[in-house]
Amino acid sequence: MLTKFIKKSTALLVLSLFAGVVSAQSESSLVAGKYGEVEGQKVQKVLSAGKVADVLLIALAPEKLLGVSSELPKKGMPYFSEQVQKFEVTGRLAGRGSTAPLEKLVALKPDIIVDVGSVSKSYLATAERVNQQTQLPFVLVDGKFPQTAQQIREVAKLIGSEEKGEKLATYAEKVLALTENSVRNEKQPVSVYFARGADGLETGLAGSIHGEVLDWVGLKNVADVAGEKKIARVSMEQLLQWQPNVILTHDKNFYELLKTADVWQQLSAVKNKQFYLVPAEPFGWLDQPPSVNRLLGAVWLAHHFAAEKVDAKQYAMLINDYFALFYGHQLDQKAQAKFGIK
Repeated sequence: MLTKFIKKSTALLVLSLFAGVVSAQSESSLVAGKYGEVEGQKVQKVLSAGKVADVLLIALAPEKLLGVSSELPKKGMPYFSEQVQKFEVTGRLAGRGSTAPLEKLVALKPDIIVDVGSVSKSYLATAERVNQQTQLPFVLVDGKFPQTAQQIREVAKLIGSEEKGEKLATYAEKVLALTENSVRNEKQPVSVYFARGADGLETGLAGSIHGEVLDWVGLKNVADVAGEKKIARVSMEQLLQWQPNVILTHDKNFYELLKTADVWQQLSAVKNKQFYLVPAEPFGWLDQPPSVNRLLGAVWLAHHFAAEKVDAKQYAMLINDYFALFYGHQLDQKAQAKFGIK
């Protein structure tokens, strides 16, 4: 009898532990690092650590934001509220080199510092160091594109902005569901090169945070290079080997260069006029920075390469809704035409 009881108890314990593991995995948080404690409902002042966080926080809680880590693009100003247009530049804590003096951070007295994006060891180390030196709570949230909706909800909870966060997250869920693998063609994959910079020879690698939106909709990023790099310089020789079907860019100067430069005429995508200037207002729609702005890129790609899945009416609605929800801005006819809304 005792033996049966022990066996039954052991079995229940194992099942209980297993259920706990499943629950933990299904509810796994995107918060990769949390240094210091603060209650979300008590947060009144938020400091952004980098460009990716800037874009999310401008949309989520501009009334709590102390400023932006980097200067906002001038071409994007018409889409922002007067409050956002007047934000001071507080300096960058994340990315390549800090531009924010710790003394200034302490003087601003934020309730919390938020960073979103890469959660590599170096970013975690930065968050921990800043917290130790300033005693200011610092959270680092994973910024992967497929988890955009969850990312919005988690940041919203951390800063006590759940109501607005739910509206933005619901929109993100809609876009993600509509655009996932919308362009994928297993028999004849559409290969793409995403050109960055004035010379077009910089690109975001496949699988990196800078190329995620291409992967998400089912396009084949030709820059599928193994390694830990996220952005890489490539040569014309390499591009000639890859021969992408399509070239995409945010850079207007490079787009114009493609029309005339002989060296680029060697690529079939250029010969066949399969190169496109993707909108980049107020931020890049595919990247630059890799934040919630990429939802626009997913919609643009799906409409452009799979119009039967995202038709002109859906495209117009989703683009207009994004600007209304994320920036409180109603697009006029001129802006709509610029973004390809008919």
